[in-house]
Amino acid sequence: SVAQVIGRSTLSEDVWGPERSEMMVQLAPDVDAEAVTEALREEAGGVAGFAFDIKQFLNERIEELLGGAGAELVIRLRGLELPSLEQAAATLSERVAAVPGVVDLHAPGALAAPGLRIHPRRDDLLQYGVPAAAVERAVRSALGGVPVGRLLEGERQADVVLRVASDATADPERFARLPLVTAEGRIVPLGAVADVEIAPLRTAIMHEDGVRTILVRLDARGRALDAVARDVGRAVAATALPAGVYAEVGGEYAAAAAARQRLVGLGVLALLGIFVLLVLDFRSARLAALTMVNVPLAFVGGLAAVLLAGGGQLSLGAIVGFVTVFGITIRNGIVLIAYFQQVERAHGRVLDHAGLVRAAADRLAPILMTALVTGIALLPLLLLGGRAGGEIEQPMALVIVGGLFTSTWLNLFVVPVWYARVTTPAGAPPRGARAAPP
Repeated sequence: SVAQVIGRSTLSEDVWGPERSEMMVQLAPDVDAEAVTEALREEAGGVAGFAFDIKQFLNERIEELLGGAGAELVIRLRGLELPSLEQAAATLSERVAAVPGVVDLHAPGALAAPGLRIHPRRDDLLQYGVPAAAVERAVRSALGGVPVGRLLEGERQADVVLRVASDATADPERFARLPLVTAEGRIVPLGAVADVEIAPLRTAIMHEDGVRTILVRLDARGRALDAVARDVGRAVAATALPAGVYAEVGGEYAAAAAARQRLVGLGVLALLGIFVLLVLDFRSARLAALTMVNVPLAFVGGLAAVLLAGGGQLSLGAIVGFVTVFGITIRNGIVLIAYFQQVERAHGRVLDHAGLVRAAADRLAPILMTALVTGIALLPLLLLGGRAGGEIEQPMALVIVGGLFTSTWLNLFVVPVWYARVTTPAGAPPRGARAAPP
């Protein structure tokens, strides 16, 4: 199915203007979304006068929230002079287009559209005695209309407005006959004091923080976003910009990088907090550290899963997956060590190697069931592929399953061995020399 939205409503929260149109296409479940996207991009590339973005709905909304421009990468050009900004946008667009992996490159603020241009001639204005303000008022009134009366129909009222015909702006010679009143009360046509022509005009003049801005928007395909962003940054740094114009690279990439840094920082603080709580519970820094060994075990599996899947990039979904799998594996470590201590208290002695093996085997079923049930629950997310919604859920599920696979097995083999090491007092005989509990 296909639905189209043109423009925006008066009270809409969207930031675009009436010149934008969205076509929402719902694909059949068995259709390859990537192939359809590439086919649409190839067809759209041959349409002149329009800028196209082809992406999934969720991706677009995330990019708008993070970067404010609906693109993975955005080059913000700021300056005071519009010609300099447009020149810089054209130069950067040409340089950046050569970067491998760049698609859907366009600068909305630098686009021009044909329109009616009126350029007053100063000498003729003085000769006929027509103030420049009078030209502006006449044109504004002709296009916007002048109220000349009011129409009453029962309880309904409406203004009667006089203005030029809507098709007059398409004919410069016709519009040039617009009458003007001179200071002496004479009537002269607009064409006598101004040049009227159809010419390319700016479609928008954008400001950010009170400064004129042009955005060069682009997406990345076929290469990791990080690699494309680095090459784009080098291209921007190597481009000589006009005086008074400066550029910065942002968009979803920069916002996501900042979010990743925040999430990693908060994750480190969370791990430190968990370590402190484990020390208070086990009354041993060694056992707390042994429990935290599960974190690198899970990290290895999650990272390997991302690399084997061909991602090569840690998205926000993948980082959320790491946080989740860290929690699950730390819980497994706590369960195993707590059970070791429970068995030792029940028998009144420390466990030797054989006792640790039996205790780990007792916990094998609960730990495996936790990993197996979690993996089965995440299996539908692993199969999302390029479907809508898979941008976040699939990397998250991939990391969780990969991390659980490595941490579960290594947890059952590594933790018992290191438990024997960290709980054996210095100078004491090895665990194997002690009698196993009955």
